[in-house]
Amino acid sequence: MALVLVLMVSVVYLNSLGNGFVDLDDDLYVFNNPDISLETSTALGNLLKSFYVGNYHPLTMLSLALNYAISGFDPWSYHATNVLLHLANTVLVMVLFLQLGLGQWSAFALALLFGVHPLHVESVAWISERKDVLYSFFYLGAMCLYFASLQSDRKKLFLTLITLASLLAMLSKPMAITLPLVFLLLDCQARRPLSFKLILEKLHYFIMSLFFGGLALFSQSSGEALSYLNISILDRFVLLAYSLMFYFVKLVLPYKMSVYHFYPDKIGGWLPVSVYLSLPGLVLIALGLYFLRVNKKEVIGGILFFLVTISITLQIVPFGAAIVAERYTYIPSIGLFYAGVVLFQQAVKNAGQRSGMLRNAILALLLVYFLFLGVSTHQRNKAWKDSHTLFSDIIDKYPDNAYGYLLRSNARIKQKDYRGALYDSEKALERDDELKKAYINRGICQGQFKNFAAALADFDKALVLDPTEVEAFNNRGVVKALMNDYTGAISDFNRTIELDARNANAYKFRGNAHLYKRDFKRAIDDFNTAISLSPIDEDAFEKRGFAYFQLGNNQAACYDWQRAAQLGSTKVAPFLKKYCQP
Repeated sequence: MALVLVLMVSVVYLNSLGNGFVDLDDDLYVFNNPDISLETSTALGNLLKSFYVGNYHPLTMLSLALNYAISGFDPWSYHATNVLLHLANTVLVMVLFLQLGLGQWSAFALALLFGVHPLHVESVAWISERKDVLYSFFYLGAMCLYFASLQSDRKKLFLTLITLASLLAMLSKPMAITLPLVFLLLDCQARRPLSFKLILEKLHYFIMSLFFGGLALFSQSSGEALSYLNISILDRFVLLAYSLMFYFVKLVLPYKMSVYHFYPDKIGGWLPVSVYLSLPGLVLIALGLYFLRVNKKEVIGGILFFLVTISITLQIVPFGAAIVAERYTYIPSIGLFYAGVVLFQQAVKNAGQRSGMLRNAILALLLVYFLFLGVSTHQRNKAWKDSHTLFSDIIDKYPDNAYGYLLRSNARIKQKDYRGALYDSEKALERDDELKKAYINRGICQGQFKNFAAALADFDKALVLDPTEVEAFNNRGVVKALMNDYTGAISDFNRTIELDARNANAYKFRGNAHLYKRDFKRAIDDFNTAISLSPIDEDAFEKRGFAYFQLGNNQAACYDWQRAAQLGSTKVAPFLKKYCQP
């Protein structure tokens, strides 16, 4: 049955293998991350000890480095790895629920529900969410090992394996810190009475969780991943209920899926009615479960699993632009699926007692539901084809929100579609006239169209909104250099470097300015630093080669031009032919 399960889920995710990278963390984790290539002496150490995008997950970073070793910046191996991990996780889900006593077909159905549910596309099709599928592999493995250990006499072996799996899960993503509480839930399912001794035997797991939980808070605060929102206590309570209801509803009937789901807007001091209705909705669900004649232990166990594992993502202290995220359901959904399968089993049993035709009709509806989920997942994969399709999807789902336009303008700038990026930045500013990044993007576009005065005005506006905005200083320096104001440009690049000493582009751009001022030694110093920070920047090698050439060091110039050519530069070919022939 496991092979059939793998084949069915594989068919649903096959089209994700042709997707590319997206300009949403993929750039920070992979194609703009100099450490991923392991080409410098410090790269491996950085992957093991550094925070990336406000997170500490060294095992995830090592897995991405392995993909780079396999396919470089060709995304196929990254996507294939995510899909393979998802397939493994799907099988582990089936194994776990066979251990918990579900029948073979019920465990198969639950695992298939996990495998083809469209809310999980974000975790599988997004390369940056490698951390989700990777931590889940070890998390589910730890759960299976723990439950097996309860029926085994080889306690020391299982203790070692469970501890190792737990550690690897936490090194992959901090969401794994809920494992000790999940072990207690498994104890309850195995009818082990809750006691102090039961908790004490998990002390080392709790210590690991506290350590990695504290590390996660530190990494996110140091990486500015936490940007707290000023929301009243009452609204926080209502929004918490709204978040839970969102997950309940979307896991049953997935629709309007998006990589971002934004906080609902307050109009006249009030949130939308649908938000307030979440509270009575949750009460009705609780009452319905209370009065249902089912084995409440399994249903309550599944719901508790969901609540425990989703708890650290619920914005009790609100931060960021999004209130919920589909990727957060990857592991928590298993609990609700378990409760749902138990309820469905009872419904089929009751229907069979009344009419065989009714029972068959319910089973037919189940098949239709699975088909709906599979088709929805296959279609949802297409939204992750590239940055343009993903950000256009946000705009389609949330046309009144500025953020989708902002993200698409970022992507269009990288694609050098400056007219499209100008349109998107202006649309973003129509919706939020204090969005500093939209001013920066519009300024970049104005610079490309040689509207230098308008570009400088946009960068100045961004700096009024945030006087420490690195990107505004850096891009204003670029425009000043285009205006031949190299002294002013160097001043802006100096300020960029003061604010961000590891900004490779700032050193490269300042090197360019020194190059134009014919200060070749300073230019080389800046290019050296830029290359040390980003050893795969072909442009930095190309420009340093020109600086060496101007100083008469043809050997060093030829080396740099050859390196630039190896990295993909076509501009250096005439110089290599003219000056670097043996």
